[in-house]
Amino acid sequence: MLRAILKLPPLRVNAVAGRFKSDVRGTVIGIDLGTTNSCVSVMEGKQAKVIENAEGARTTPSVVSFSKNGDRLVGAAARRQAVTNSQNTLYATKRLIGRRFDDPEVQKDMKVVPYKIVKASNGDAWVEAQGKLYSPSQVGAFVLTKMRETAESYLGTPRQATKDAGQIAGLNVLRVVNEPTAAALAYGLDKTEDKIIAVYDSVVEPSMSLFWKSKRKEQGVDLKTDPMAMQRLREAAEKAKCELSSTTETDINLRI
Repeated sequence: MLRAILKLPPLRVNAVAGRFKSDVRGTVIGIDLGTTNSCVSVMEGKQAKVIENAEGARTTPSVVSFSKNGDRLVGAAARRQAVTNSQNTLYATKRLIGRRFDDPEVQKDMKVVPYKIVKASNGDAWVEAQGKLYSPSQVGAFVLTKMRETAESYLGTPRQATKDAGQIAGLNVLRVVNEPTAAALAYGLDKTEDKIIAVYDSVVEPSMSLFWKSKRKEQGVDLKTDPMAMQRLREAAEKAKCELSSTTETDINLRI
C-alpha cells in the first residue's frame, strides 16, 4: 500500500501534530500538490528521488481538462487544451480551496481565469466544466490520482480502489505540511545555524497581473479578453519562475 505525505496550500489545512510512528509499513511517498505543477518523490536510501512521469518530466502540470465526450485529462495533456478548450480546462484551482465565493481573492481570480468559478450550495467557490460542478478538492484529487499512478508505475505497486471517501485518491495520508514550512525545511536540511528566511508562496499570478496591468495602462489592451494571450503569458511566467530557482533575476520577453 502507498502511504503519502502531502504538501498542500498554507492556511487551508491543519497539520497533524506529533512525530511519525516508527511502525509505519509499506512504501511512503511525498506529494507536492502545487498550484502550477505537482510532483511525487520516494526515499531511496537517504535521498529523496523525484519520480518522472509518463512523459519523462519530474513535474506534472496541476491542470485538469474535460472534453466534450466526457474524457478527463490531467497533466501535460490537459495543459495542451488550455488554448483550444480554455473554458473547460481547470488550473490554479488550489487557490480556491477553503475559500467562499464572495472572498475578495476569489472575485479577483474570476476576472483572470477563462473557466467559470461558481457559487456552490454551501457558499463555497467551486468550478464548472462541461456543465458539471466540481469542488477545488475534487480537482486536487484528480491531480493526486495522477501522481499516485506515477508512483505506482515507478514502484510497480498494484493499484487499489479508494476504500474510504476520506482518503484522497486512495492514499493513507500520514501528515500534511503546508508549502512555506516544506520549503523552509528543504532549505535548512543541510544548514546548522539559526536563520530567518522568507518563503514566497507564489510568483506566477503576481507577475501575470503586473504584466497585463502594464499592458492595459500603456497600450489600452486588455489581455484578459484573449485566452490564447493569457495562456502564453502564464507559460512565460512559469518559465521565469523556474529560472528564478537558480538565478536572482530573469527577463520575460513576450510579443503579444
